[in-house]
Amino acid sequence: MILMAKEKFEIENQIGFNLHRVTTLYRRKLIQTLQDYKLTPEQWQILNILWKSETLSTSKIAEFTMQDLPSTLRSLQRLEAKDYIQKETDTKDKRIQIWKTTKQGKFLQKILPNLLLTSFEKYLDGFPKQKLNQINLNLIELLDFLLSKN
Repeated sequence: MILMAKEKFEIENQIGFNLHRVTTLYRRKLIQTLQDYKLTPEQWQILNILWKSETLSTSKIAEFTMQDLPSTLRSLQRLEAKDYIQKETDTKDKRIQIWKTTKQGKFLQKILPNLLLTSFEKYLDGFPKQKLNQINLNLIELLDFLLSKN
């Protein structure tokens, strides 16, 4: 329930509080599932966007992951140290670093998505898929709305 101005404040009825709690539980499951590959959720996001876009600048990756540039750069450097990604210098602007996946990073694309899908299917087993789909659509709509405000 979303509070109206005159209603009593109860934190358990606040969307931000509940989103945070769900996010915390999802993050724990994601960390557990990725632990064998020594990847963080942030690194997982970076790999995903690079698989989709093939090459991206540090600033575009930071924008996608909604992290600040120093945190993004640390994640990129850790992925580079694991030989999952590599950097190049932009041919037009030498100040810009462009990132792309390596052969080893592309290999993970064959393993990790299915591993995560299977893991989360088991985790969410028993919750109606139609409701999950609707929640996801609502979250995407809310995200787009909030991003449009920035």
